[in-house]
Amino acid sequence: MKGKPLKTNAFLNAIRTVLATLLQLITYPYVFRILGVDSIGKVNFSASVISYFILIALLEFNGYASREGAKIRDNREEYTRFASQIFTMNIISMLMSYALLAVIVIFSPSLHAYILLLFVQSFQILGNSIAIEWHYIVYEDYLYITLRSVFIQIISVVMIFCFVRDSNDYVIYAGVNTFSLTIGYIYNLVHALKGYQIRFTVHPDIKKHIKPIMIFFIIKASTTVYISADTTMLGLMCSDYYTGLYSLVNKVYTIVKSLIQSVFSVSVPRLTEEVSKGNNEAYNRDVGNIFDILLMLLLPVMAGMFLTAKDIVLLLGGKEYIQAAWTLKILSVALLFAMFAGFLISTVFTPKNGEKKTMFVTLFTAIENIALNFWFVPWLQDKGAAITTCIAEGTCMLFMVLLGRKEFCFPIYRGRISGYIMGVLGIICVCLVTQQLNLPVTISFVFKVAVSALLYVVILLIFKNPVISDLFTKVTGIARNKKENE
Repeated sequence: MKGKPLKTNAFLNAIRTVLATLLQLITYPYVFRILGVDSIGKVNFSASVISYFILIALLEFNGYASREGAKIRDNREEYTRFASQIFTMNIISMLMSYALLAVIVIFSPSLHAYILLLFVQSFQILGNSIAIEWHYIVYEDYLYITLRSVFIQIISVVMIFCFVRDSNDYVIYAGVNTFSLTIGYIYNLVHALKGYQIRFTVHPDIKKHIKPIMIFFIIKASTTVYISADTTMLGLMCSDYYTGLYSLVNKVYTIVKSLIQSVFSVSVPRLTEEVSKGNNEAYNRDVGNIFDILLMLLLPVMAGMFLTAKDIVLLLGGKEYIQAAWTLKILSVALLFAMFAGFLISTVFTPKNGEKKTMFVTLFTAIENIALNFWFVPWLQDKGAAITTCIAEGTCMLFMVLLGRKEFCFPIYRGRISGYIMGVLGIICVCLVTQQLNLPVTISFVFKVAVSALLYVVILLIFKNPVISDLFTKVTGIARNKKENE
């Protein structure tokens, strides 16, 4: 089976992420102001607790099934048998997760104040378990994923504005998010069952799958720990107020990560197929192109996020959240480390069965993050949580580079990097000059973003960057043809 071009998949995934981001940016300023810091802290603390049980329910079936399913997707009978086995194991792990959640909530007095939130958000465990998201990744059906995601996001936005009215509606807010996600995941399952006989089976062949799944699980668990542990430990060691501050900037950090990850997250099935068929030339070419696009996007976004941190916090949360601006600046540095590490994991280690190396690295960084949180969080609160994230992401990137350096056979277009650096310097100049004008925050932010983006594109055109040059040629060609037809 020949999948869609990687550029098409990356474009669809980017569109999905951008549209989801725009819809979130519509609701976040409203939600953060209406609910307030403390209520936001409660919602995000309970969500961080539930994230661990979602992790247990999923056991990272998505990563394993996406890779292994890509190898057999042309054999419908074999794939259906494999998919049914994974689906069955997921249902079993989901039931185990719910049982464990019930026990921990009953015997943890500190969680009793959040019991209603935990109950509402626990439906995400069910939704994630039956979603079989990996099925659509295997067949690179990013058009369906995009349409479903945008539709659910729109429903969520409408429900938030209709039902979330004051700071006491934080349970309703959690319920809206949970309901919209769960409905989308249920539709996933129904949609998949129309074309494939994916069923619960009494012979899931657990022995065959469990070892590689557990390796993927440890990787995912470690990553989740050093992402969610910050929020959880802030809630336990500080207060809902600091959890709320961190929640705002962490939302921004997560959104930006998702936007940039959309460049390479779609590549795993295709790169796995190329590696399994020994097509090294195509593999190296694709990885090199992905790395170049990653650099082109990451460097200006990181610089812009750092320089406009105060504006972002004021726009999303208002003056109540202003002290979180430096926390966002720290996370902008963490973004650089996280994206390079994520790139190596998705394009080098996972397609080449290097998940054991990834497992040890992520496990070490998770332990490191938790240990550092015990010292930094009581001392620096939300800023301490951001510092530990930055250190953990940096450690992960360093180890991934050291362990994977022998696998780096993909081309690095060094001649283009000077253009990216000059573009970033242009962005820095624009932001620093604009800050001296003392403009209203909304005008200042829009001006910085618009002028910086335009200047960055112009600089890349001057340096004859092929990606931007090709895009410019296509756009001007379309405009010229339209004018001629008129």
